[in-house]
Amino acid sequence: MGSCRATLDDVAAFLDPELVDDREIEALLFGFTWVKHLNMRLTFLGPHGASPLTRTFALLKLLFLPTGIQRGIERVRVTPDMSIIPLLRGGRIDDALDIARRQLFAHGFRPRRVVGDFTCDAVRGRRLAAALLIPVAQVGTILRDALLPDDEAETQASHATNEEIVNAR
Repeated sequence: MGSCRATLDDVAAFLDPELVDDREIEALLFGFTWVKHLNMRLTFLGPHGASPLTRTFALLKLLFLPTGIQRGIERVRVTPDMSIIPLLRGGRIDDALDIARRQLFAHGFRPRRVVGDFTCDAVRGRRLAAALLIPVAQVGTILRDALLPDDEAETQASHATNEEIVNAR
């Protein structure tokens, strides 16, 4: 049996409380317990009209990628701090983000800043915590949204550009 990964549009729709009815999700999950998954073909629908994913989700999701974060030829596994989920469930999104940014920075990544007014919002925090469990297909998009490029990659790109300029003369 294989696995199915959600698109980022699906996750964005899940995070939008206007687009999702939790009772319907519960009924759907119960129905899935009766489905035999053998040779099942899935059809992906287009975007759901949800707003794009926030940088908040992207930063937090990096800590919950099962295979780690690709950096060059290596994969770096960042183990999430155990306090992140309780903080999210309590609506303390800013505090969870601070911890996530520190963890990523400690592993040599350059996390982007998140600017927003995250007052204590337990509903949004619980939904974010649940969304971290959803396997996603577009990890590259999450990396671009959450992390600044490496200094080495920038330096190599600028050297390549400088060499092209010199060679063009």
